[in-house]
Amino acid sequence: MGISGDDFALLASDTRLCAEDRYFIYSRNSPHLYKMGNGKVLATTGFHGDVLTLTKLLENRVKTYRYDHGKEISTNAFAALLSVTLYTRRFFPFYVSSILGGLDEEGRGAVYRYDPVGSFERVKCAAAGSSGVILQPFLDHRCPDGLLHGVVNLIFGSLVPCLPTTGENPKF
Repeated sequence: MGISGDDFALLASDTRLCAEDRYFIYSRNSPHLYKMGNGKVLATTGFHGDVLTLTKLLENRVKTYRYDHGKEISTNAFAALLSVTLYTRRFFPFYVSSILGGLDEEGRGAVYRYDPVGSFERVKCAAAGSSGVILQPFLDHRCPDGLLHGVVNLIFGSLVPCLPTTGENPKF
């Protein structure tokens, strides 16, 4: 899940890698957040092979951009790069659901939500993955404009409704 504010973007995720039906957990230590250069984080879930392939491909493109231009790729440019990367695979798409978070050129928080074929939009808050259908309505209701105080409590508080379905007892 991701939330953006006036001067921040916050992404949070669990670390479980589980089967699509969520009854079999393959690993409890599989990250879903990937750093994409300075100030950008990609949260992605889905088929783990596609997640790893996509993140490695994007990491290489970020390094190439840094080498070619001598500077870090901006969050808005990376958002477009991710869209084009997903769109080029539209006939055999990566089975992933992605959220990008970072700061834009003006220092404001930016969160982008993607579908598997590259369509994206900039949003105030987004949720993805198996709990996304539970979390998104909650976030839509609780993310007013100008949100600044209590964001961490909102993130962890919104994860609580999902806990009974997972059988996990996290420690905050």
